[in-house]
Amino acid sequence: MKILFVTNYSGGGAEGALIEMIEACYSLNHQLYGVFNHGGFLIESCKKFLSNYSFLKQPNWVMSNPNLNIKGKIVLLFGMSISIIKMIFFILRYNPKVVISNGPLCYAAAFASKILRKKHVWVLHEVLKEGLGVDYIFGIDLSMNCINKLSQIIVCNSQVVKNYYEQFIPSKKLIVAYYSVECENIGEINHNFNNTNCLNIIFVGRFFDFKNQFDAVKAVLLLKNINEKIHLTLVGANNSEYSNQITQFVYDNKLNDNISIVNESKDIFPFFQQADCSLVCSRFEAFGRVTIEAMKCGLPVIASNIGANSELIKDGFNGYLYKFDNPNDLADKILMMKDANNRNYMAKNAYEWAINTFTMENYSKSWEEILNNITSKNKK
Repeated sequence: MKILFVTNYSGGGAEGALIEMIEACYSLNHQLYGVFNHGGFLIESCKKFLSNYSFLKQPNWVMSNPNLNIKGKIVLLFGMSISIIKMIFFILRYNPKVVISNGPLCYAAAFASKILRKKHVWVLHEVLKEGLGVDYIFGIDLSMNCINKLSQIIVCNSQVVKNYYEQFIPSKKLIVAYYSVECENIGEINHNFNNTNCLNIIFVGRFFDFKNQFDAVKAVLLLKNINEKIHLTLVGANNSEYSNQITQFVYDNKLNDNISIVNESKDIFPFFQQADCSLVCSRFEAFGRVTIEAMKCGLPVIASNIGANSELIKDGFNGYLYKFDNPNDLADKILMMKDANNRNYMAKNAYEWAINTFTMENYSKSWEEILNNITSKNKK
């Protein structure tokens, strides 16, 4: 079967998800094509699976402050129309049986598929407003109606995301498919925790208010004030105002010996391998790739109790959930993690569960079911 993948992302977890989607469908012996908005790492990772590919950057139909005036919306609609027309030509060139749009930012393929009567699958990785702080320029109801009407199947990356979209889209159209979360060269679990004086914690995530690094640094301050030895490494610093606020907080509270701040890095696994546990403090996680990556490196995870975190973390089994925006509760959970026997138990569970659950084999089976589903709809 010929399949065309289309994306409009420039980084983040959605890129990793797309690479895994393409690899999963390639393993099912389909002929694959792609339309990307840029080159670089993404295309280099995907092109070995593709028969051909092209580039198209689509104007965004979401933004942090979506109150565009009439003129702005007309200009945007014109730009969107041009993208849809260009996408029509790409679909005609590759003539796929199925078109797959990667994420809610990627609308052109859905409209073009409808015009050309091609089967269309929309993959939704996030809940925009809660997870990224952005919203649809033309309103949530109209945009959701488009996503619904323009797709035969809508794939969600977690049950939480599926539950959210059920407000707007019939449940029978929504399918949950967990990523494989490929991690290279991690080997077998390599942690053997001992009762050391200092607990080493890793927090991986771009410095951004929705990632909520402040819960972590405030919890470390609380623990320092009661003479607990904790070291937190924050990976993901950048030039944003939020990043500067974190750095200033660390300096003002004399936490430089307790907290290390590291710039964004493509290679996060060396940081995991030096840690005892991992933190995820996000305001909302639609899935949580970094959670599974940490577990596959043999780390138990402490995460906020909202979004998909409760799907991935079972209290006392592979980590702990803490009350979001409550550094005191987070500090309590960190203290519980200092028990070496407890950490060893949860680390083993986290590793074995993640390694056996999030696999390319399982992900390929999910996509085989999705594609068989849409093919049977086509026959009807």
